[in-house]
Amino acid sequence: MHLSNAGCTVHHSTGDADCLIVQKSIESAQTKPTVLVADDTDLLCLLLHHAHGSLKQLIFAPAPKSTSKKPPRIWDIQHARSQIGADLCKDILFLHALSGCDTTSRLYGIGKGKFVTKYLSDDAFKNAAATFYDSAASNEHILLAGENTVKLMYDAANVTTTTLNKLRCQKFHLKVATSSTYVQSKSLPPTTAACNEHSLRVYLQVQEWKNHPCCLNPEEYGWKLQDNKYVPVFFRGIKPAPDQLLRIIRCTCKGDCSKANCSCRFNGLECTSACKECRGSTCLNSKHTEEIDDNEPGEDTGIEDPTL
Repeated sequence: MHLSNAGCTVHHSTGDADCLIVQKSIESAQTKPTVLVADDTDLLCLLLHHAHGSLKQLIFAPAPKSTSKKPPRIWDIQHARSQIGADLCKDILFLHALSGCDTTSRLYGIGKGKFVTKYLSDDAFKNAAATFYDSAASNEHILLAGENTVKLMYDAANVTTTTLNKLRCQKFHLKVATSSTYVQSKSLPPTTAACNEHSLRVYLQVQEWKNHPCCLNPEEYGWKLQDNKYVPVFFRGIKPAPDQLLRIIRCTCKGDCSKANCSCRFNGLECTSACKECRGSTCLNSKHTEEIDDNEPGEDTGIEDPTL
């Protein structure tokens, strides 16, 4: 109201505000030089994808931060598009959503630069992008394309014959053999079930960005309605681990774990190798009491998380 009274043009979005912001910025740039001031990377990617054709100067300028000593980077969108190339600008929505944005998760330890590198160097990865832009793509094709791209990001030797679950197991074995510490589950490829939901959310977001407004039902694409708001579905069907493993708790007791304040004992669980002090072998809350000979083949590899 105050902006309208001050003579400013105001637009109200009932859906994805980013799409409307970019749309109005491009419309403005058709007749006059335009600057979009924002900090959201989503807006930059949308501009690079949609701002083609004959336009006046269109600038993306992140708002300056008082805590930063460096001046913010200013993007001339037409110049950036010419430097990046038509193919990458066409598929940048897919790359941004797949690698993690406001509505999708990201693969641990894999930055956006690696996705771009893979896209530029691997035709199979590049071809998979077409599925996510296809408004008539079936769920079967979306899940297949999504799983293949994730497998490629983890350098699967054979995308066709290696499942994501098998690749996860292979990576775990490799890390066990080469790591000097325990293997963090987040460093492994996601399970097929988790990847499926991620792929559906990526598809939904790309469709929203590409064909705004999008009429797809979020509950069919990786989301569920909970307490009148949408929350992501992490997996469907099979659980990531048996219930017994999911309930495992790591204690930090410095005694013999015989008292109720031991978190493992309190929850009715035996201590395991994940426990900080006893390692599940030197306390009264474990059946395993024999110490492993350092010279035996089964010596401790440093893995502390039995849920893996």
